[in-house]
Amino acid sequence: MPYANIRRNPINIISMKKNLFFSIKMLTVALIATAFLLNSCKSSKNKATKEVINTELNSTFNINLASNPSTGYTWFISKFDSTALNLTERVYTSDPNPNKMVGVGGTEALIFKAAKKGKYTLEFVYKRASDATGTDTRKVTVKVK
Repeated sequence: MPYANIRRNPINIISMKKNLFFSIKMLTVALIATAFLLNSCKSSKNKATKEVINTELNSTFNINLASNPSTGYTWFISKFDSTALNLTERVYTSDPNPNKMVGVGGTEALIFKAAKKGKYTLEFVYKRASDATGTDTRKVTVKVK
């Protein structure tokens, strides 16, 4: 009876309990870490960000979007009224990079001119040109007075 010795030996029982408690602690830590990682994946990048810009007729305004062209991603305009809002320029500015690291992100400024009075919606998608869907979206309402 090999199991009879385990039951009678209190050291083995204590050792088994310690192993069981250690395993439960490790499993708990792993579950908490997994929950934390999964929760951190749910960032604002998967949610549309909304904002309102008020501007005057014939004036220009900027929409600044966090970007990193070294990844192949860029901001595409998925919806806008080109008769009312004219995209005049795109300017990319790299974030400060004192260590001269490769792949540091920055800001892509899209500069528009208001050509017609009214309320308009601009929608942007952050994606690669070959992708059907993006990783981030942004919706901006523009009110031209």
